[in-house]
This record gives sequence, C-alpha cells and structure tokens, in this order.
Amino acid sequence: MRKWKMAALCMCIGLLITSCGTKDSQPEDTVNTEKTEKTEEEMRAEAKQAKLDMIELSAYDNVTGLELEPGTYFSLIGRSSSKEYWKEVEAGAKAAADDINKLMGYEGSDKVKVVYSAPADSDNVGEQVSILDEELSRYPNALGISVIDVQSCHVQFDLATQNSVPIVLFDSLSDYQGVMARVSTDNRGASKEAAVHMAEALEDQGEVIVYMNDDLSTSAGDREEGFVNEIKDNHPNMTIAGVYYKNRLDDLKKEIVMGGNNPGGGVTLEMAEEEASLTPEDIQDKIDELTEEEVLDYILSKHPDVKGIYTSNGTTALSMVSACERAEKDGIQIITYDGDSEVMKAIENGEIYGTILQNPYGIGYATIIAEARAILEMGNEADVNTGYVWVSGDNYKDEEIKILYSQMK
Repeated sequence: MRKWKMAALCMCIGLLITSCGTKDSQPEDTVNTEKTEKTEEEMRAEAKQAKLDMIELSAYDNVTGLELEPGTYFSLIGRSSSKEYWKEVEAGAKAAADDINKLMGYEGSDKVKVVYSAPADSDNVGEQVSILDEELSRYPNALGISVIDVQSCHVQFDLATQNSVPIVLFDSLSDYQGVMARVSTDNRGASKEAAVHMAEALEDQGEVIVYMNDDLSTSAGDREEGFVNEIKDNHPNMTIAGVYYKNRLDDLKKEIVMGGNNPGGGVTLEMAEEEASLTPEDIQDKIDELTEEEVLDYILSKHPDVKGIYTSNGTTALSMVSACERAEKDGIQIITYDGDSEVMKAIENGEIYGTILQNPYGIGYATIIAEARAILEMGNEADVNTGYVWVSGDNYKDEEIKILYSQMK
C-alpha cells in the first residue's frame, strides 16, 4: 500500500472537518440549514475523490480529454448483481460516465451510458457467459468484464476483437492476450500484507487454514499464492495446514461420506461395512445432502490445532466465523478481503481480525476510463492498480477508512 495515498485521504478529511467547524455571523438556524446541505454535498465529493485518489495512475482518475461521440455505450459485466462490493463497482463506473457527460455537455439521448450486468450467483460461469453473448449482440462501443473463470470467455473475446469492440478486464482477470487494459487491486501485494498481519496476530507461530472462494479466477489465485508464499518463505514457525476451495467442496463431501467424518480416529468396522454396502447412487445422494456448513465443521475437526484462517472474500470469511462459533473455537484469528457492512461488524465484534479493503468504486471508474481511452485509441497502461488499505480493530473507526467502505451514492 502506498502510504502517501492514505496521507492524502487524511488531508481530505481534515479539510472537511475544518470547513464544517467554521461559523459566521448569520442567524444560527440559517447557518445550520445551509451547513447541513453543504456538508452532505461536500461529503459526497470528498468520498468520491478519496476513492479516486487511491488509483495509482492519474490518467485513470479523471475524464480529461475523453471527447467521446454522443450515445457511446459502455458494457460492464461483473460477478454479482446484488452484493455491496459490486454495487460500488457499478457506482464508480456510472460516476465516470456522468463526468464524461458533464465534460461534453451531453443530455438526453446524447448521453454516454453504462450498462452493468452480472449473474445472480457470483460463481455462475454459465450465466456470465450468456450475459456476455447478449451484450456482444448489442455491439457496445467497449466491453469491461470481471471474469469468473479464467478460461471461460476466450471465444467471445475473439468475437469482440473481430468486431473491433475493445476489451478491458477488471477485478478478476484473464490470460487473454488481446485486452486493452487490466484494472484491479494488486492482489499479490495485498495478500502478502495479509500474511504479514496474520503472522503478527499469531506471534509468528501456528497452523493456518486457507479457504478460497474458488480456484478458477486469477484474483483468487493471486490472493492464495501471495499469502501462502509469504508464510512459507518468511515465517518458518507457521504452517499452511490446508487449502480449500468453496467450489470444490464436493471432494470433501465424498471424503466425509466415505468415512472421513471420523477425523483422527481411523475407519471403524461399522464404517467400513457401511461403505461396502453403498451404491454409487447412495454415495451421491449422501454427498448432495451435505451442506457447506457441515463441510466447514469437518475442516475444523480435521485441524484441531488451527490458530488462523485466511479467506478470499467476505462471504467465505463470514462462513468461517459461523463455523468457529459452532465449534466453540474463540481464539482463531480470521483475515480476509473486502469490507461490506457485515465484515465491518465482525471486525468491530472481534470475530474477524482484519481485512484487505479494496477500492471497488475506483475499479469501476478506472475501467470506464480505460474503455474510453481504447475507443479513442489514446492508448492504455497494461495494468492499472486501484489501491487497497489494511483494516483491523485498530483503525476501522478512522474517518479515512469509513469513507472508503461507506456507500456514498
């Protein structure tokens, strides 16, 4: 994380607090009314600017020089249509479009527009590919997409390239070679920092479990690799006890069905007899009956000495919080990514040690800027780092942190 960016955020907040504390000689009730309205407007502007200031490259935090044609259509495809994180991505993208319209004086049908689409389930590769097909059939001027499965969209990307639709990848990337830019968090650097904080929390010793949302996306892969390598390379008294993936839980379900629900105790005669009597259909039925909660309980039972858990997003972190509660394990330190209201509440309650707070608003904004630059053939940087901050019980109440995870629409 770049320290000067946090200093800039603090300065923004300091200026705002100073301006709000100044009074003049007008009647008190008039002053209060005007100040309240002004403060709300200022806070929106400050929140927006603070998030844009986190973007590493200054060409991507403003619309200078983006003189687009009237009615330009930006397509943006995310991984979820409902979660707070993705709503912030959408908000940042639409703010960029608003700034372009203001720059060009566009109104009504002349306005450039952003259409955000995403599957209902953030892991639904098939639905995302279908959305991509539909969007390409509308011939957008440019396409931005956060890829669920790194290999899933190459055919569609080829089609977009053939039709001169520039592609910008954001948040979760792909190895496709023909993209105009990649806009995301520095996931390897951030996950390395998460590992350093885990080592601090565990006093540099103990077992850690890694629970990733998937093993399909580049973002998850980078978050896993950065964390695991930091522990293995620089913390010899710590151990990665196991790496698990939410999208691969069926493997563990089969392990449970085939006798793994007796971890450490071996396979009993009764268990062996039951296994021998099961048909493949019986086994699949039992696998289908098991829930994620039961699998996470099993993971914790396999690692009775675990001291820390690292997860790739807020959803997996909160699932592990619940699993620890069910297992009555109070001392396990959980570190994750992202900072929606539930994650922040868990940090406040001490259930989550800390999180890597990304900049989804900045990701959305910078993606539209990259798309616009591609349309105008202005050239793009290959990689645009949108920044992150570490949030824990020590700083989650700080104003410069609040302004980043508050939903300032």
